[in-house]
Amino acid sequence: MAEMIPDSALVRLDRTFRDVERLITSDSNYALAREQLRAINVNLERISNILSLEMYNSLKGCAQRLLNLCNDGQAAEARDATTRNDQQAVDLEEPEGGTRQPEVGDPHTSTRPSQSSRFTAPRTNSGKRGRPKVELTREQLITFQKSGYTVKRMATHFNCSSSLVYKRLHANGLKVRDKYLTMSDEELKTIIADLHEKFPNTGSEMMSGLLHAHGHTVQRTRVRKLLAEVDPPSAAERWGNGVSRRVYKVASPNSLWHMDGHMKLIRWGLVTNGCIDGFSRLVTFLKCSPKNSAKTVLELFLKATQMYAMPARVRSDHGHENVLVALFMNLTFGNERASHITGESVHNVRIERLWRDVYKDVIAYYYNKFYALEDEGLLDPSDDVHRFSLHAVYLEPINERLSIFQHAWNHHRVRTEKHRTPEQIWRDGMLESSLDNTAVSRVFETETLWEDVVEAMLRRYHLSDLPDDNEPPDDDTSNISSRLSNISSRLSQMQKEELDLILAGNGGLRDKFRAYSEKVAEYLQL
Repeated sequence: MAEMIPDSALVRLDRTFRDVERLITSDSNYALAREQLRAINVNLERISNILSLEMYNSLKGCAQRLLNLCNDGQAAEARDATTRNDQQAVDLEEPEGGTRQPEVGDPHTSTRPSQSSRFTAPRTNSGKRGRPKVELTREQLITFQKSGYTVKRMATHFNCSSSLVYKRLHANGLKVRDKYLTMSDEELKTIIADLHEKFPNTGSEMMSGLLHAHGHTVQRTRVRKLLAEVDPPSAAERWGNGVSRRVYKVASPNSLWHMDGHMKLIRWGLVTNGCIDGFSRLVTFLKCSPKNSAKTVLELFLKATQMYAMPARVRSDHGHENVLVALFMNLTFGNERASHITGESVHNVRIERLWRDVYKDVIAYYYNKFYALEDEGLLDPSDDVHRFSLHAVYLEPINERLSIFQHAWNHHRVRTEKHRTPEQIWRDGMLESSLDNTAVSRVFETETLWEDVVEAMLRRYHLSDLPDDNEPPDDDTSNISSRLSNISSRLSQMQKEELDLILAGNGGLRDKFRAYSEKVAEYLQL
């Protein structure tokens, strides 16, 4: 078969081979080299049908030669270590009185219980002989099962055996295998092809998350197989665009939220605001708005706190849209503890990394569509009627796709976190952290509804009656927002209903935009 592999994948492959060679010859990091070679072999198998036999055998031969070199280096390192240990054993003498007794406070002899045992199911003692009965409620089992937990990890949280969890699941009619989708490969392939058309740059893990957003739980191997059949060249191209991961650590869930605005659609008056938990990568809010105002961001932030509770700290850049969130955090927790941290965007790593995937999977589609409309002469970004019509037609579909992306992201498995999803990482962190942690303790406070607490704080600090347009006077977006609001106020109720019929009708978004903008221009000329 003719070669169809993208050039970017070949460049990435060549770079990976060079990195592995450096790891072996210069760094002696054999474990990481073997891991990368394993990834190379897996990906070569995935794209073998689009490679010529000659190229495939050549690449496999290079990988095998590097693996042999890695094995030889590991063997030499093991021999050197054995020699050193034998020499140390000769030099050391056993202390007087026999073997050393462990001292108090020795970290290697600590008997402190595991943090993962903090969340356990209650036990009831019947008064008879035997162990107390473990009480597992149906609600607990459903919650963990919907979040994608395995039986083994459920047992770890409940501090009981896996067999007991299996029995309780079976008794409550929650069989583990029943959660997986049972439709045929052809039917599932149709669904994956449809999702791939809407999100053409997603890989297998994000595709699993997208399927989960539509209520389908599918085995990872099955998703990979069908996605490769739908579009084989894209698998190679995604591999060629891999991102090098770096270590980033936060103490616990809700310790630090990263917040920012994405400006790729600002040419057409649209801004995407997002926020992500630094510990778990859980996206707490993600929405596109025609206003880059501080009130809009505050509303999104407070809505997210109703779902995930208040974070201990928030990090953002110096943008004016973050002012009210900073004010709210400092008024609530005090400004002596860095409740709101500001700095350069390059240091806001979690949200900046998220923007790459948001743009790749969602925003890029509309970014190219809007430029295509300009090339056709249908859209002029400086025309208020065109911009008003663009927002009316495209804003809801953009947010629908962002909502699907957020759900998929929060339920996609992260390889470096033992294949847990961000939601599982967040939940695990909450259950395993000490309740002395203020960021964690707020999640378990149930005496007062959080919505009532937020409303009380907003009234106390006079933040509940802010005007809609609270941008700085020199911000051009404020003038644009007022002009677009003026267009809406000039339309009668009957005209608005006719425009709604255009939005509800059949046809693509391009045709709806064209009809909508022409109709608005006609109404304003009357």
